[in-house]
Amino acid sequence: MHDIGDLDLELAEPVEMVRIVEAEVRSMLDNGCIPFMIGGEHLVTLGAVLAAHSKYKDLCIVHFDAHADLRNDYEG
Repeated sequence: MHDIGDLDLELAEPVEMVRIVEAEVRSMLDNGCIPFMIGGEHLVTLGAVLAAHSKYKDLCIVHFDAHADLRNDYEG
C-alpha cells in the first residue's frame, strides 16, 4: 500500500476537480496499482470511476454512505 496524500482540489471548480482525480487514478491504474479512496466530497468519486471504467468495462462499485439519508431520525 502507498498513500499518495491529499490531492490539491480545494480551489478547483467541480469539472476541474473531476479531471484531476481522473488523471491521478488513471496514472495509478496504468502503473498496475489498485486505487482505494476514503473520504472527501462525493463528486471526487466520479473522476475515479471514469478512470477505472476506461480500463475495466465491467467495473462494479461497492459504496458505503453513512449520511443522513440512512437515518430514520436526526436531532429529534
